[in-house]
Amino acid sequence: MVEYMANRTRSERRYHYHRLKKYHKKRLKQWWGIDLPDTVIASYATTGTKCSCWMCGNPRRHHNQITNQEKINIINYIESCTENNIYCPFKIRSIKLSNYF
Repeated sequence: MVEYMANRTRSERRYHYHRLKKYHKKRLKQWWGIDLPDTVIASYATTGTKCSCWMCGNPRRHHNQITNQEKINIINYIESCTENNIYCPFKIRSIKLSNYF
């Protein structure tokens, strides 16, 4: 599988680029009822998000919070420490998932 990812052809990249443009054009038409030009749709297809405002951006930067992936990693680490009776450097030994999700 690593060889496949390393040898992606130009046609594959173009295919996925056009597929994402089509997807975002359809979604923007459904959600907002607007028809944007292809140059704007292209920015959605290449980045996934249009802006980095406080709603779309990194929660660490805007709200001093950890990201969802970091929360999952901490929870998994704490659970593995408690299962194996290993000292956990985190002060919080019991975390409720409802507090984070």
